[in-house]
Amino acid sequence: MKKLLIVLLTVCLLISFFGTAHAETLYVISGDKWFGAVNKYYFDLLVKCLEDIDAVQKLMDSGVVFWLREGAEVYLVKSEWGAVELRPKGEIATFWTYSEAIKKK
Repeated sequence: MKKLLIVLLTVCLLISFFGTAHAETLYVISGDKWFGAVNKYYFDLLVKCLEDIDAVQKLMDSGVVFWLREGAEVYLVKSEWGAVELRPKGEIATFWTYSEAIKKK
């Protein structure tokens, strides 16, 4: 019974430690040549269509893909295989771009 209590207590401590919010690191957009997309689906579509200027223009005209502003401050939300999900400082919504588009402030 005592071992079970210790295990349960340890699990609760681990959950509370890993479940708490940690301070976010501030990044900046590292140039003016980067695209952003409103979600991962459109970012993946953008990557597939990069050689087709007309397709990229349609994505931009629809507002789901856009140019990133150099020096814009962002927080890293998620990272996966060369792509990052970012949240602009002071905003709630996120967007996706290339991991190379950011650098630590």
